[in-house]
Amino acid sequence: MESAVRRFAARRLDNRADREQARLGRGSAWRLRVESLVRAFPLVLAASATSCLLPASINPENGQQHVPPRVVIEAIDPKLAGALVVLQHGSLDAAAGCSCRVLLDVPQIEEDDPTVSLEVRWFVDYDATDPLTQRPAVPSQFLAGSFNSTTLVRQGPSLDFDLGALGVSDGLHIVDMVVAEQGGFDDATTTFAHRALLPGYASATFRFVVSVETNNDQSCRSDPPWARLCNGRSR
Repeated sequence: MESAVRRFAARRLDNRADREQARLGRGSAWRLRVESLVRAFPLVLAASATSCLLPASINPENGQQHVPPRVVIEAIDPKLAGALVVLQHGSLDAAAGCSCRVLLDVPQIEEDDPTVSLEVRWFVDYDATDPLTQRPAVPSQFLAGSFNSTTLVRQGPSLDFDLGALGVSDGLHIVDMVVAEQGGFDDATTTFAHRALLPGYASATFRFVVSVETNNDQSCRSDPPWARLCNGRSR
């Protein structure tokens, strides 16, 4: 109970610091958060005398539930964050038994509550009117929370966009990374299936646009984030 009370008091003060963050900058806001925690001890003692606490998923300042995580855009490789990611392949690759791929990486996800676990789902060419496109392209990825960390930014997910594994053909492909609090997806609904969220939850999305093209005159790229794998080795 005491640890829950401390987390509740810290969360109230975190919210105050977050409102100051835009004005002071992230470094100053963090110092404000630490200083606030030092001053919070009387509040913790007062709160521990009560038995009624708000749930951990509720923002006590405004009652907002499950504030969505945020994609740290500036951490994404500029080669991927542009308008188009080109992935070529061709007869030279096929003859050598090589596969062509590009790693779609979202290096950092920011989440205000370090104890919350997040779920990531990847979709390729999602169409809300076509059930065949609505299944996640790969199994869900999970970003575990921790009660032993105060870090707000955690390592993000990635998708190995492999032509053979994903079964994609030449043309433009829309790849969506969707991240939300674990348990927040509403898998019972058929409206916006596998992407819809339960009431009170919100998600963050980052979109890649990949153009798959045939080039029989040269092999596909092998410089990261692209890779040309032959017999399990990069070439």
